[in-house]
Amino acid sequence: MKIVITGPKCSGKSTIGEQLAGRLGLKFLETDHLIEEIYAEKHGLSMSFYDIYQEVGEQQFRGYEALAAERTREMDWCIISTGGSLFLNPELRRCLRDNSIIVFLKVSPDELWLRLG
Repeated sequence: MKIVITGPKCSGKSTIGEQLAGRLGLKFLETDHLIEEIYAEKHGLSMSFYDIYQEVGEQQFRGYEALAAERTREMDWCIISTGGSLFLNPELRRCLRDNSIIVFLKVSPDELWLRLG
C-alpha cells in the first residue's frame, strides 16, 4: 500500500507528503525526482526535472514521466508526490493508483495565485 498525493502546482504536495511520511515513518519520494534518476541512469548526467524538460522538450519529457509512473507500481509502504500534470494522463493514473490511496489536494485559485507569487 502507498499514498499518492496529487494536485495542482503549489498545492502543497511536497510539504504535506514530507510531513505525512515523517509522521507515519514511511519513505517520501516525488515523481519529479524519479524523472531525474531515470534521466541520469540513461544519460549519465545529473539534471533537474526542469532542465530535463528544457533539454528534451515536452514530448520526450512525458516519456520520462511515464517511466517514473511505471516505476511507482513496484513501490510499497511509501508516500509519493506527483508532478502537477502527471495525473492528467489516464494511463499514468492507472500506474499510480495500483495498490494506492490517492489524495487530491484542492486549493482555491486565489490561494494558488498567492503561492505562485
